[in-house]
Amino acid sequence: MHTELTQAVSFGRSSLTNHASSADHPRHSPWIIAMHWFSALLMGVAAGTVLLREMVEIQSFRILLMDLHRQAGLIILVGLVLRLAIRLRTGMVDYATHASKIMRFAALMAHISLYFMLAALPILGWAVCSAHETSLHLLGLMPLPNITEADADLADTLTDYHVWLAWGMLALVVLHIAAAFWHHLVHRDGVLVAMTPQPSKD
Repeated sequence: MHTELTQAVSFGRSSLTNHASSADHPRHSPWIIAMHWFSALLMGVAAGTVLLREMVEIQSFRILLMDLHRQAGLIILVGLVLRLAIRLRTGMVDYATHASKIMRFAALMAHISLYFMLAALPILGWAVCSAHETSLHLLGLMPLPNITEADADLADTLTDYHVWLAWGMLALVVLHIAAAFWHHLVHRDGVLVAMTPQPSKD
């Protein structure tokens, strides 16, 4: 009984220590954190609207879902430009300095691939709309120019590319999430915590 009580007290102290260290851990800038999670939310909206669209038959609802999908993609593209500008200006702190050069290079390539996908998917979607002669307005207000000529065959080809890249993005996101938890649970470093909002100290 005494041994079990001692173990319980030790576990409680360990949990409190880990919580405190997590709460006090240095984080990326609030802008970087906000842009990261806002992009993740928009990616969920973009994917969810397309999947839901395949499940409904009401034409007006299908059109609404596609409009939401397009707007989410365009906002992701604008957000990516802002995010890269912030990173170039403020830089990024490396919270995995213990990792090997190979692992650090792999992480760099994974991030570059994610940024490429975040740019390529909306641009391809924009090109699909142009090929279909579908006008785009950012947030329904700012008209966007066509970036390809009207061509039904080209639209079909670009749509295929768009879908393939979407699956590639899904694979990268799963890998990204797995790597974040691997850092948090195995290496116990600050990589995951650094991208979470600062908890209130009240």
